[in-house]
Amino acid sequence: MDKAEKATISLSIISLLIISLFALIFFSSVDSASTQSSGTTVSGILTSDTIWNQANSPYMLTGAVGVSIGVTLTIEAGAKVNLGSNYILVNGTIAAKGSSPLPIQINGGEIRFTHLSSNFSEQTGIGSIIEYSILNSTHVIIENSSPRINNNDFRNSGLSIGGGASLVSNNVFLVSMQNNNAIDIGDSNATISFNKIAGAYAALTISSTKFIPMIENNLIIGNRQGFRMTSQFHSPSVTPIIRNNTITQNYVGLFFEKMGGPSPFPTIINNNIYGNTNLNIDLSGSGVFGVPDNVIANNNWWGTTNAQAINQTIFDYKNDFNLGNVSFAPFLSEPNANAPIVQNYTIQASSETGGSISPSGTVSISYGCSQEFTATPNQGYKVSNVLIDGVPASLGYTFGSGNSGPASCTIWNIISDGHTVLATFDSTLTPSPTPAPTQSHTTSPTQAPTSQPTANQNNSPTQNPTVNPTIAPTANPTPTSTVSEFPAIFAITFLTMTALVAAIVLKRKHLTES
Repeated sequence: MDKAEKATISLSIISLLIISLFALIFFSSVDSASTQSSGTTVSGILTSDTIWNQANSPYMLTGAVGVSIGVTLTIEAGAKVNLGSNYILVNGTIAAKGSSPLPIQINGGEIRFTHLSSNFSEQTGIGSIIEYSILNSTHVIIENSSPRINNNDFRNSGLSIGGGASLVSNNVFLVSMQNNNAIDIGDSNATISFNKIAGAYAALTISSTKFIPMIENNLIIGNRQGFRMTSQFHSPSVTPIIRNNTITQNYVGLFFEKMGGPSPFPTIINNNIYGNTNLNIDLSGSGVFGVPDNVIANNNWWGTTNAQAINQTIFDYKNDFNLGNVSFAPFLSEPNANAPIVQNYTIQASSETGGSISPSGTVSISYGCSQEFTATPNQGYKVSNVLIDGVPASLGYTFGSGNSGPASCTIWNIISDGHTVLATFDSTLTPSPTPAPTQSHTTSPTQAPTSQPTANQNNSPTQNPTVNPTIAPTANPTPTSTVSEFPAIFAITFLTMTALVAAIVLKRKHLTES
């Protein structure tokens, strides 16, 4: 074998190695993308320490997951967990620690802490914790345990506490349409502090307990009931401490309910309790069983220093002789500066030709509250759409008679500036049909073609022309394929390099023979 043949063989081997390396890189990248996009399915009992991270997300529960005693489930920042209708039962430790720029996302289902789960230690920073997470329609249940629940965003999600001494702080609870409670507290020494709770049926419910929960420095706004104090049969008296909270713009600030046991005797002091749309304090549910109980709510700010005006915001003995009295004097002469401040935001509401929207212009909304807008068409128009931040309204969007009457929509739980609402309208007037042109009779059998043919022609005139039409997005856009192009590129490259190698071999052979 001469040098030319050896060179030809070496060149061929190198070319084939390059092609093999290219193929390996390509197929490895395709497999990696497929694994990443498909996520990870999980179920069953974890018997050793386990980490759920962002790279292998989303984690999809196909059944219940149990965390055994002595085992830690770590959920890292950026991870996504889809519980579906399943739950995580924690007998060991769950350490779900996201970050402000990279929160954990938890969707659906429940997370249940049992009495066997590890408590969080403020001194060591070890124990069960959920922080910097976004929980969507997820219920967290704590049973005789003390995890830390900190800096989370609860969206249509709730928290139930029965026993233990959990620390629940710096969370945001936003519940749309007042369907559920935000926090339920039973027999617990829990501390509920520096949270913002809006949109719930009851922001906090407190049942009779032999413990003393501490509720302080929370913003309770825009709920059906701010607090709901309930006594149960054969229970000792509850003595929660409620201080330095701002309780405002709820339908009822504090509601008392008695169901056979001693009524709650909370310490209600140094709160800002004002501007609740129906009542600041309502005892109407506390006179059902036994002797009515009195409530002491001294040293709070009621939005005014007029005692008579304050008294009118309280439903007690003066309204129903079966109830106890609410003592509110002495009271603060100004808001407590240590309680949360209500922040206000603005929404810009406008309408196009054909109708109006109410309210309109610059609308001021308090943090966490919701606002309904009503679009009313003029004579000869109907509501085409109500756009919230440029997107057609869906949640809470209702029409009047058909869609020829007013239409209303609601923006829920405002927590930021810059929202817009725009009402658009269509004309309901049917245009007169254009008369058909008179055709001349000729002997020619061929009819002249239409100069501008239109698709989907019919014999009826077009109805309801759109004034200021809004272009709706495609409902099911066709996805653009990108991965499928790579095999074609690979094939072309392979054929090109094969042809190149063949040409070199033939050239070498020709030179050798000559």
